[in-house]
Amino acid sequence: MFPGIKLDWPEGAALGFERILDARALAYRGPAFGWWTIPDQYSLEVLHQREIMRPDRRPLFVTFASIMSHWPFGPTPPYQPDWSRVTGPAPFAPGALAKAL
Repeated sequence: MFPGIKLDWPEGAALGFERILDARALAYRGPAFGWWTIPDQYSLEVLHQREIMRPDRRPLFVTFASIMSHWPFGPTPPYQPDWSRVTGPAPFAPGALAKAL
């Protein structure tokens, strides 16, 4: 899972990655947080929904390149305690979002 990759990355196949969930595959539609755009919490929830919760899934080995801990460090997305909201149309409370941005 590489949410910071925004362009084609053919090197991923050469490095042996079976599938790559990049920024396009994650299809984030929420508010942008700095240059990186996608909150790590969103990426983790997508991984949970698409892969971990699959009843037919095989064991997983996941490489997750978090992006909210990379420079530039701001703005920092608010934590959403209700993970079911993270992938919805209003992932953050308006007050928390305004404070973060």
